[in-house]
Amino acid sequence: MVDDWSGWQPLGGGLTSDPTVAVNDDGTLEVFVKGTDNALHHIWQTSPGGSWSGWQPLGGGLTSNIAVAKNAYHGLEAFVKGTDNALHHIWQSSQHGTWSGWQPLGGGLTSDPTVAVNDDGTLEVFVKGTDNALWHNLQKSPAGSWSGWQPLGGGLTSNIAVAKNAYHGLEAFVKGTDNALYHNLQSQQHGTWSGWQPLGGSIRSNPAVASFTFQSSGINQFRLEAFAKGTDGALYHIWHTLPVQSPTPPPQPQTVTLTLQRTTQVIGATHVGALSGPGGIIKSVKNLEQFAWWLSHTDNQSPPTWYDARLEAGEIKTLPYNAGGWAGMYTGGEYRGNYGGSGPMPYSLSAEIELQS
Repeated sequence: MVDDWSGWQPLGGGLTSDPTVAVNDDGTLEVFVKGTDNALHHIWQTSPGGSWSGWQPLGGGLTSNIAVAKNAYHGLEAFVKGTDNALHHIWQSSQHGTWSGWQPLGGGLTSDPTVAVNDDGTLEVFVKGTDNALWHNLQKSPAGSWSGWQPLGGGLTSNIAVAKNAYHGLEAFVKGTDNALYHNLQSQQHGTWSGWQPLGGSIRSNPAVASFTFQSSGINQFRLEAFAKGTDGALYHIWHTLPVQSPTPPPQPQTVTLTLQRTTQVIGATHVGALSGPGGIIKSVKNLEQFAWWLSHTDNQSPPTWYDARLEAGEIKTLPYNAGGWAGMYTGGEYRGNYGGSGPMPYSLSAEIELQS
């Protein structure tokens, strides 16, 4: 019912783009826009369903609408077309964390960017290139480096709509040169793309798409549904329904046991050990107290940032600061242990880092 809605309320600002909204892990909403200065501006709720912060600038020189997704750090990551027609992004390394500053990802964009999140937490960005084909750029690992631009063909005359399909792959929808709707899909996560297939129609807008599950006659169903404006100005939709696919059994969590031998002595300080292990999202750290001083790991950025975990009053603290300690952070698989206890360092020390599946 109409009466269930609040009525319009102003949030201020000076917008020169469509707004983009994202949901943080704690349930607060955050809105991103291009301002009159062509910079990115954002405003967020100070509590779930609560009041708003007021507008804050994030800089940049935008020539597109904004795409935003949640990254593997549980922060938000924004993507835009810059004044050089390349893709640029800015991100947080924790929920409500400090923003990174703008970084280029190259490419030659002639559309707004669209971002999708794969089941493994990697981000994937889709754009129309200068050749009017679809191009995409994928993170090699969650919060990791980027693969570089790869073409997916087609002749696009619209922005791109992307959703996750029943096969746990991504599916892209565009308007073709004949004004019909076309789609290109993966049959599994990070799978091979099918090639473009027509879905007919005569559309006069960018397509929009949603994917969702529902129950019908006691059977769980998955539906992918696309929407567009027709030649008569009316809204049209087309959908595809399949039984929910059985998910692939999740892998068991990995446990990295760090056994750091007495190796090098840092002058005036401590003995150090270093080793490499598998990268991934950290779930927990055990036996940190053995190290007495700190245990370090690197993220998978370039250049990398080293995070030091210290045990203070029984609680793990990190530098640079991360509210959850190491939990939820991505490790690039390189670790160092430093001993600052009284007396000589034991021959070896061990700590267990459990990675999420």
